[in-house]
Amino acid sequence: MSYKFRKNAALTALVLYWGLILTLTSLPQANMPNVQTNDKVSHFLAYLGLAFLLYAYLRLRRGFNSDKKRLIIIVIATASLYGALDELHQLFVPGRSADVIDWIADTLGAIAGIIVITGIEKYLPSLFMGNEAADTGNG
Repeated sequence: MSYKFRKNAALTALVLYWGLILTLTSLPQANMPNVQTNDKVSHFLAYLGLAFLLYAYLRLRRGFNSDKKRLIIIVIATASLYGALDELHQLFVPGRSADVIDWIADTLGAIAGIIVITGIEKYLPSLFMGNEAADTGNG
């Protein structure tokens, strides 16, 4: 699997997933799917996935492949900030409200996502290796 394919696949998955989160959190409460799960668990799992995909994409981009600590901070901060903004956004959605505990679940989920993907990366480092120049022969 080429580097370019992995990078494009990671970006596509991230955009689709992030769009799904935005769509679901923009639905009025009356239009929400009836899923029998704890709200905080849903937040945790949603942001675990978001951080996982954001890290995967950024790790494959130039500029982030050598400074892993900076990348981890950026991913957790981005997911946490988005979670806070999403909670504020829900103040304007009928039947929804902002909840600090939801934001905490979002942030903890993002941290868990980082733990999962860095664990995977430890055992499968080749997923994040390679570069565009090597794949295209330009360099």
